[in-house]
Amino acid sequence: MNGEIRNHIIPGTRCFVDWFRSAVLCEEKPLLGSEKVTRVLTHFHGDHYSGLNSDWDDGLILCSRVTARLLKDVMGVKPEFVRSLEIGVETDTGDCMITFVDANHCPGSIMVVVERKSDKKLFLHCGDMRFHPDMKSDPLLKSICSRVDIIFLDTTFAHEKHSFPTQEMIVDKAVGSIQPYKFDEEFIVLIGAYNIGKERFVLGVSKGLGIGTVYVTEKKKRMLDCLQLSEDDRAIFTNDPSARIHIVGMRSIGTLFPFFQPNFAAIRDYIAQLNRTHGTHFKRVVALLPTGWAGASNYNKKNSIRQDASGDICVRLIAYSEHSDFEGLQTFVSFLRPRQIVPTVYSDEKHRQKIVHRFRNCVDQMANKRAFIASFSKGAVAGKQPAVVDIANDSSDDDDVVFIGGETSGGGASWACSRCTFRHDDIKRTRCSMCDEPRQPLKLSSKIQQPVSKKRKALPSSSGTIVDFFGCKTKTRTVTPITVKPSSQKPASGVVKFDGEETNHTKDIMQVDLSTPTENFVLPDRDISNLEYGFLVGALSQVKATKKRLMKHNILVNAFRCALHWCSRKSPETVVQMVLLSLGRISNSHENVELSIGASQVSNAIRDSTGASRKQTNALYNEYGDLGDVPFFCKRRQNVLPFKSSKKQVISIKEVFDMLLALSKMSGQGVNSLREGRMVSMFRRCQGEEIRFLVGALLRDMRIGANEKSILDALVEGSLRNRGEVSEIPVELIKCRALFNVCPDYKTFVLALAKGGVAQVQKCVRMTPTTPVRPMLAEVGHNTVEFFQAFGGSGGFTCEFKYDGQRVQIHLHSDGNMDIFSRNCQSNSDKFPDVLETLRKCKGGNVKSFILDAEVVAVDPSKPDIILPFQTLATRSRKNASANEVDVCVFAFDLIYLNEQSLLPRPLSERRSLLLEHFTLVPSRFSMVESLDFVSHHKGHVSEVHEKQVNKQVFDFMQKALNQGCEGLIGKALNSCYEPEKRSTQWMKLKQDYIMDQQNTETFTGGGLNDTLDLVPIGAWHGSGRKSKFWSPFLLACWNPERECFQALCKCMTGFSDKFYKAQNEYYSSSDKHGNPRILTGPQFDYESGLIPSVWFRSSQVWEVRGSELTISPTHVAAQGEIQGTEKGLSLRFPRFVRVREDKLPQDATTSTQLLRLFEKQTRSKT
Repeated sequence: MNGEIRNHIIPGTRCFVDWFRSAVLCEEKPLLGSEKVTRVLTHFHGDHYSGLNSDWDDGLILCSRVTARLLKDVMGVKPEFVRSLEIGVETDTGDCMITFVDANHCPGSIMVVVERKSDKKLFLHCGDMRFHPDMKSDPLLKSICSRVDIIFLDTTFAHEKHSFPTQEMIVDKAVGSIQPYKFDEEFIVLIGAYNIGKERFVLGVSKGLGIGTVYVTEKKKRMLDCLQLSEDDRAIFTNDPSARIHIVGMRSIGTLFPFFQPNFAAIRDYIAQLNRTHGTHFKRVVALLPTGWAGASNYNKKNSIRQDASGDICVRLIAYSEHSDFEGLQTFVSFLRPRQIVPTVYSDEKHRQKIVHRFRNCVDQMANKRAFIASFSKGAVAGKQPAVVDIANDSSDDDDVVFIGGETSGGGASWACSRCTFRHDDIKRTRCSMCDEPRQPLKLSSKIQQPVSKKRKALPSSSGTIVDFFGCKTKTRTVTPITVKPSSQKPASGVVKFDGEETNHTKDIMQVDLSTPTENFVLPDRDISNLEYGFLVGALSQVKATKKRLMKHNILVNAFRCALHWCSRKSPETVVQMVLLSLGRISNSHENVELSIGASQVSNAIRDSTGASRKQTNALYNEYGDLGDVPFFCKRRQNVLPFKSSKKQVISIKEVFDMLLALSKMSGQGVNSLREGRMVSMFRRCQGEEIRFLVGALLRDMRIGANEKSILDALVEGSLRNRGEVSEIPVELIKCRALFNVCPDYKTFVLALAKGGVAQVQKCVRMTPTTPVRPMLAEVGHNTVEFFQAFGGSGGFTCEFKYDGQRVQIHLHSDGNMDIFSRNCQSNSDKFPDVLETLRKCKGGNVKSFILDAEVVAVDPSKPDIILPFQTLATRSRKNASANEVDVCVFAFDLIYLNEQSLLPRPLSERRSLLLEHFTLVPSRFSMVESLDFVSHHKGHVSEVHEKQVNKQVFDFMQKALNQGCEGLIGKALNSCYEPEKRSTQWMKLKQDYIMDQQNTETFTGGGLNDTLDLVPIGAWHGSGRKSKFWSPFLLACWNPERECFQALCKCMTGFSDKFYKAQNEYYSSSDKHGNPRILTGPQFDYESGLIPSVWFRSSQVWEVRGSELTISPTHVAAQGEIQGTEKGLSLRFPRFVRVREDKLPQDATTSTQLLRLFEKQTRSKT
């Protein structure tokens, strides 16, 4: 509800509706005098009781019986300040009579009918309401038809695009979407709700599904006890967490603006904590978000159902609202036929006026006309002069104001309050009847004379003006003409451009030509402590604009040369911040400092800072596919800024970085508003393209076509060139890359480079526990023969099981601190606290520090030989996890640091020996990877017989790995050193799907999927970012011959080229040979899918697709009902496109029966 006082005070009375803000009330008290104020609370929602708390003592609150109980029992307001009134009973409050009417919103919600005693005028304040046809039969509402002067209308959804089905229809639809899962004991329904409200929806879903009670928190239970529910309805709500339906907060499920964003992480954490704390076993979730905003934007309409990556969580937007849609509001207003409406929900004055305009045909326009004519008739009888319309203008300066004659008394036109803009018909009134503001004298702004149009003749000088008519004089002022000469200078190509006010200092910096070849680039001589953000933006915009890799590198080198030269002495931290901002980061990965700012918050700030509407920003996003482009083009197109701008201060790199860091540290209640306020302030200061890259930094998505390697290489080369060490560039680049991979800490690396060049980097940057090392990677092998070919002559090799788990790096510092990092160098200590405890017990007594490379896998202690699939491990909570969730085992395969000594240059065989020597193995908790060594004792040529024997042993070992639930093998040369971040030929991985990719003759039983599938595209989603103009991903389906339908199997977005994307756009935009369009308005009659794509396709193509394995899915419906022991379907893991099968028809696609056979041959993913 809008917070302006005019939406809360009944004109000409001391009756306030939903207004308890004491600060403003103190301001009003002198105007209200000593007489009492009547305060009405329409319902118990936060935006209506704002200002109320347990300490309230500023007068009596009138409300319904339910709201009274909530105020006293939940909020703790003293009973002597709360009085409940019955619906339909008239109450005398002194200067008015008030009566309550049911609002059909949340429990206890009412509308207020107010009759002003002084003139018997009627007013209706709706609070929040949902129109129902039965309201037309309400005796009180029927009695005030065509008699209401003003309706204060709930205009939350006062737009033509909002059209709601009945609440009963929505409940039935929600129940139908969940019905197939009701017998799944591991299935849970989460419903988002406020403190009160949506009870009808929850009860409808519970009764429709028939799966028992609904879990609520103790606080929620206390509130429900106040709602006067029936005994049967009250019995449905329980504090037992094992209930299959839970009520949670709305934001726990997702956000809606500027588009729908489900909060999968919060849902996952909620389920994990539930299972851990209460011993439940929920794994699959459907979360319902009932809201009228479900269809508020095209994005929400197209993505009303969203699934997480694992397919175990489905979030659905449900178009259930307890407010009226536009049609309902029009029907309600037309029924009562008031003289005017006052919107209570709007964003600004322009929006308010638009809403009023939409109801112009619903109000009694003749009543206004009759009053207008009557006022003139009254004035004519009295023989008085016509009154002058009083126009409020609060933006005029004193020097530009003329005062028009004195005020006339008597009837005539109306006047508007300068404070609340309420219009009065009584010209005699000297104070506003709504807010008691004194009436201001009439003001009129003088205007500078405009040139006369050629199409219209100017009035002769003898013609009178409006000022002459009223007989008064205006103050005059002289306007000095200003001549603007075009600049004779043009910026050179590649010059960093700066759009805005410039000081001489800034202007010099901005004229640096970064596109100059590095060998010819001359450094400007500056000594800067605070480098402008515009300099970095200018460099990044040029990098983004070119597709030439060498030119990108050239620009970055010159930019970093300038930064190092200007800032190294006074502010080397600026160079660190410049590097991080170029990467869209504010810290190292392992520090876990995240902005956690979503696109919705950024979009809100963009609209507030540019004055653009949601419709405009959505259109720009759809056009450009990059949220950073939206404010840039908004600012270019806007004519008037939504704020009074003075000369802008130049933004520094430090200011931007500090702002981002401050945003990351904000937390607590109201944090979103605080963040948006900081963003708006910074957006308004941005000039030119600064806002485009600032948005990119907020969203951690810079889109400049340069990665970490490119930026760090440019930084190192810039330092070397500044120091005249040009000849050493190739060698030093390789050394610096290796050092950074050993210790990927931006601050340490860049500060060392800024202060002492590459020599200082070699001194300061070294391997340190608690700073993760970039992991060594393996090349891809395509058959077992390649292992011998790669390692046979290297002095021996080993084959290790490749487990289906999560790779981790475990660190112990000499001070006793332990950490676990993922392969992406992010901290995972909170996810695996039991692993840390295990390693403390397993390390030897003489081990003071170490860095261990290992794989964490899910295991079943009762079956130690079988590795559980990765999906089981993924159910672990990311924070505050416990061993009770999923049992895990650590399989160690490398030791790269021990007791303050780096082991990177030592051979693998020695590192493994040290690992076995200093750690104690514990079955099912800490083990070495299972491996098979092949040590060659032959010198020179190896016989063919020996090679075949080795290949046979590798083949058998691969089969054993697949039988035990592993992904495949990793081969390693025993004499290989550890090379961080390098995909080395000294390591080679072999998986079953890699073998199939090359169509090799080697075949294995079990494991993953050992064949390609022929699938039919039946739909797709709109792409984002680079793919914003294409369809991506595609929804693929198999053919079920028994049911004669296509059943969705997976979403595919891998294996496509841009050329293929364009071809598919053209293909599906055209018609088939029979003239039928290939894009459909809805699914074909023979489609079955658990997902709803943005667009449906006619079944016309067959694609050959490869995947790693078939898994059981609660989302996809392929072979649903045919899998023993479950009602779920199958899905394809890691699908990737191979080719279009021109030789096949859609009905020739892989069948559900074939999928079932392939699934049964696998040894993995059957859980």
